[in-house]
Amino acid sequence: WSYAIYMGQTFWLQLIRYFEQHFYPPPDTIVLGCRWVVLTWWLEPAMLLLICIAWGALLAIFVEHPANAALRRMFAQRKPANA
Repeated sequence: WSYAIYMGQTFWLQLIRYFEQHFYPPPDTIVLGCRWVVLTWWLEPAMLLLICIAWGALLAIFVEHPANAALRRMFAQRKPANA
């Protein structure tokens, strides 16, 4: 389970690096009254954190909860062994 979270976080981090190399403006570009490098210094980690929280929530909703429910049903249907 933690490996899936780790792989998702790695994907998002690598995607940011891809955007950084291909789409980001030069570091001294003025955006919203700040130099781009100053703006991204805080914005990039904050966005990564929010994306990773959403990624973990999606994994919990669509993977962990259904798997948990299926396992509980499977073990609830098992009959105890006669002693």
